[in-house]
Amino acid sequence: MNYGLYLPNFGAFGDPATMVSLAEDAEANGWDGFFIWDHIAGFDNTMCDPWVALGAIAQATQRIRIGTTVTPVPRRRPHKLARETVTIDRLSRRASRSRCRQRRGSTGVRSAGRARRASRPRRDAGRGARRDHAAVEW
Repeated sequence: MNYGLYLPNFGAFGDPATMVSLAEDAEANGWDGFFIWDHIAGFDNTMCDPWVALGAIAQATQRIRIGTTVTPVPRRRPHKLARETVTIDRLSRRASRSRCRQRRGSTGVRSAGRARRASRPRRDAGRGARRDHAAVEW
């Protein structure tokens, strides 16, 4: 069994230097992982970007696994997120751990990677009402 820390990226933990210091301490004391929330708290909290903080942590640690536990892809630009993830992987010189989830459905990514045309609105046979089934998928 492995053990890791899972910390928010705001409030008392909103300073990247604090995150780096905590990750170094966690590694020195035998923890297996150090994970940061990818969260939007509020503008009244001290907050750091998790991907920037993970880059700093990657440079300061050697062994501990790092990453976000869940990253909501719809809140980020996928190409930018991909670059950030690869950069952290290169900085860390080891495998980072990130889970990027997107709910399958109207905004889901098709496994074939092809764009699908939106369907026309359909008439609901039971109610006679028009339902918009336009789903833009990429």
